[in-house]
Amino acid sequence: PFGDIFYRVNFFSAVSASAGLGAFAYVWHGLFSRLWRTTRWWETVMPVVVALTAIAGTYTFWMQAARAEVYAPTFLAFAVLIALCYGADESVRRGRNDLGRWLMGAGFIAGLGMGLHNATFASALPAILLFFVMLSRRRRIGAREWIAAAVFFVIGLSIYLYLPIRAGANPPLNWGWTSSSRAPELNEGVSDPPVANEARGALQGVCTEETIAHLYKEEQQMRT
Repeated sequence: PFGDIFYRVNFFSAVSASAGLGAFAYVWHGLFSRLWRTTRWWETVMPVVVALTAIAGTYTFWMQAARAEVYAPTFLAFAVLIALCYGADESVRRGRNDLGRWLMGAGFIAGLGMGLHNATFASALPAILLFFVMLSRRRRIGAREWIAAAVFFVIGLSIYLYLPIRAGANPPLNWGWTSSSRAPELNEGVSDPPVANEARGALQGVCTEETIAHLYKEEQQMRT
């Protein structure tokens, strides 16, 4: 509701990065409290503050938190997934019977993460799955809960459906022509539009306002 589209996307990256740090703060605070068995808040809060400052102050983190890329939302999804794993472990330690809920939440975030950065989450999923299998030996997880977690995983993964659905609505800019298996035929028998090739190249680098404007102009010319 404020600023142009470029400002809003960058702002979303900054919010995602900050929220990811908050999720890790929740996990670290709980682990420090469990490790040191202390009731003095500063003994657990101060190490968390130092750790968060060390991460947030790095050039790589600051750069990715202020640009329109997948890394900040991926960081948030991964941090939430780790927080869900910690919450599940804490639930088992306290003797609660809600482990299935944590598993379903982890399944949804894992599926959503696959839509954000599949390489990162594909490499982490075996460890997450093994973690819950080990937890199920301490607190049984029923077959229905495993199936529900799989369903939530597919729901999260359905973020990919946005691409063909939005592309099928004939948007002004259709990167990669995802509404079909191949690029549409254009005048003079061109089967792979230059604008699609250029868009793919832009996606691999920094996509600036000038790049988007140029791609938009070329696609509009091709439609006329």
